[in-house]
Amino acid sequence: MRGSCLSSAASHRRRRQHQHIAASARRLGSTFLLYWVHQDGVVAWVVTADGKVRAHRTRVLRSRLDELIRSTSPSPDTRQSATTLTTTAWRELYDILIRPVRDGLPEHPVFWAGFALIGEPD
Repeated sequence: MRGSCLSSAASHRRRRQHQHIAASARRLGSTFLLYWVHQDGVVAWVVTADGKVRAHRTRVLRSRLDELIRSTSPSPDTRQSATTLTTTAWRELYDILIRPVRDGLPEHPVFWAGFALIGEPD
């Protein structure tokens, strides 16, 4: 019985947090892109200005994600070409972090400017 009360309280707390995030997106007229990274995957949420929430889970090991992030800023002693290494890593990061929720993201050019390195998304 006590477990179900704790579960219910946690569920209520999460619902209030979601409502707060959606209200902030509405108030700011913005789209929020949020991530939660765990050992074997990433959960991405898109919260739009109209309060809609879209979520997607992508299976990827955290160690792989860490490796990709590190490789976007290669050290001077990296043997591979920095351009090749960075472009490949950015493409894979895009496929993991953006592509699954792309349809819920704004079309504004400023949002997509960070992906100019990897070219036009297909």
